[in-house]
Amino acid sequence: MSSNHTEHYSLSQWEAEDKVLRTDFNEDNEKIDEVLGAHAVRLDKLGNCGIEHFAYVGNDGYGTASPTVIRFSRQPVMLLVIGDDGSVAFANRFSASYLCVHTGKVIPGSASWSGGRISLVQIGNSLNQMNLKGRSYHAFGFFSEDGK
Repeated sequence: MSSNHTEHYSLSQWEAEDKVLRTDFNEDNEKIDEVLGAHAVRLDKLGNCGIEHFAYVGNDGYGTASPTVIRFSRQPVMLLVIGDDGSVAFANRFSASYLCVHTGKVIPGSASWSGGRISLVQIGNSLNQMNLKGRSYHAFGFFSEDGK
């Protein structure tokens, strides 16, 4: 029987004078199998990502009276919007803001999330709200498939 055990899972650690028993190995294997089995269930879905696309044409609206509304089938973890003018906006569902990047500038705006509906609001102008008239925009929603 082992006289020492590992810190986290209490696996057998034998000293030179310890008698090595088959039952110690069997008990260790059961502990390892239990831990690996629990991890396998959780790891099975980690890293999996669903993606949806939403396209729209800007109408020059901006501000709280005219938010840019983007719709998906459910609430994404992250939103990426790309304009045909090279502008880009990023948002995540854990924040009430988004960042618009264009012409080397980073402009913050407000984001509100309600299910699969995301509303972007920027008080300054429609460019910073990803909503210039006649411009094409492509919004991508990234979804966690592991329930987080």
